[in-house]
Amino acid sequence: MDILTYRVLHQIGIIVLFTGLGAALALARAPKGRGIALAIHGIGLLMVLVAGFGLLAKARAGEWEGWIIAKVGIWLLVACLPAFARKGIVPVALAWVLGFALGGTAVWLAVMKPF
Repeated sequence: MDILTYRVLHQIGIIVLFTGLGAALALARAPKGRGIALAIHGIGLLMVLVAGFGLLAKARAGEWEGWIIAKVGIWLLVACLPAFARKGIVPVALAWVLGFALGGTAVWLAVMKPF
């Protein structure tokens, strides 16, 4: 596939991911409806992961740089946020703030590539 296709799929995956994250956090304590939100979140996670690694394969063939490792760590944290909020490990309001902060940090890392 073309690198632009991977970019578009990655960006669509980010939209799907954060839509699902928002719905999952909004329904963190609700008995019904949480399943579809978590499914959307999971689909977004998979899209971001596959398209992101596709981008890396097309753009560079070398070693992993620090910003890539940091983005994988952010991906893992965003993946766990709904479970942390549902189990009460992180308050739902804090999970919202963390979602915004992690998303912004991921964008900054992708644009600036600081390390």
